[in-house]
Formats: sequence, C-alpha cells, structure tokens
Amino acid sequence: MDVFARRVDLPWSRFDNLYNRFTLLPKLGSDRYLIEADPVLSKGVEVAASYGTQTMNWKLVHVWLDSRERVAGIWHERSWDQQGSLKAQVVWSRKNWSVGCNLIYRSGWPITLLITNPEQLPRLLSKDRLPDFLSLDLHFARSTQRRSGILEIYGDITNATNRLNLTGYLYDSEFSRKHLRSLPTVPAIGVRWYW
Repeated sequence: MDVFARRVDLPWSRFDNLYNRFTLLPKLGSDRYLIEADPVLSKGVEVAASYGTQTMNWKLVHVWLDSRERVAGIWHERSWDQQGSLKAQVVWSRKNWSVGCNLIYRSGWPITLLITNPEQLPRLLSKDRLPDFLSLDLHFARSTQRRSGILEIYGDITNATNRLNLTGYLYDSEFSRKHLRSLPTVPAIGVRWYW
C-alpha cells in the first residue's frame, strides 16, 4: 500500500484540449487552452495485491486519487484526475500456451462543457465528468521452440465487450454536441520471433 501527497508550487504551464483529449493532433484542436496553474495538489492511496503459481498469476490494483490545481485563483480538478481506478489481471500458463485477461475500470475524467464566452474560463474549467470507463482486454499466445529461437503466435482482443466508452465531445458551428467514443472491439493477431 502506498499513500502519497504532493504539492507543486510552480508547475509548468501546459496546453489542454477542453472537450476532447483523445485527438490525433491535439495542437490543431480549436478547443486548446493554456493552463497556468499555481499550485498543484495531488493526494491518493494505492493498494495492490498479487499471487502467482507456475500455472496461474493474478494481480489487483486499486487507486484513489484527488488532483487539483488553482488557475487564476480558482481551484478545479486536473484534466486526468480519476477519483477511483481498479485494474485486475489474470494469466494462465501451461506448457506452450498462455491465456490472460485485463479488466480496467476508472471513474470518468473531468471535462469542460461548452464555453461560449472566453470570460467563462477558468471558472467553468473541468466542472463536469465523463461517464466511468470500463474495458475488458483478452490475450492468448502459443510458443514453440525452434532450432534458432522461439516462435510465438498471439492474439489480442481490446475492449472485448464492445463497451462504448465516452472520451469527449465535439461541438459544431451550431453548438450541437456529438459524443466521441473510444475504440470498439479490436482484434489483433501477430507473430513474434525470439532468438
């Protein structure tokens, strides 16, 4: 178990996207905003447990975090603040096979609702939250020993339940809001060669 508290009196200035933090080119977003905070406060608790045998391993991590910053005299939550997160991992291995799953849950990140007047900032910065995030990821692998190395064939399924996690908003010129979602179920198959 880890308990932490941190105060940064002179944090670096940074740019953030107000409505959508998962964008391919964030610097081109029309919702970029310069954040000059003083100070930043973070505190939290992390609890982890794990267990392993020759055939089964599991790990469980829970984190509670409160991260705030003051911008122009107004306190608000930092953009990646997550009040709670839980990560669980189970891996089963036997002979040449390995099968595993990861479950990730976290409370929704702070988000800023539509700003129609620049004077609303920083008062309305990060005053809302996205819904909670949940993803189940699966992995399998089969390894075979060759004369010159190890050949591994593997497969991954990201977001196996196809949950539509909300990642942000996009506003058009009429101020109507579109919900931006994370990736749907994404399967992948690959080959690795170890020598």
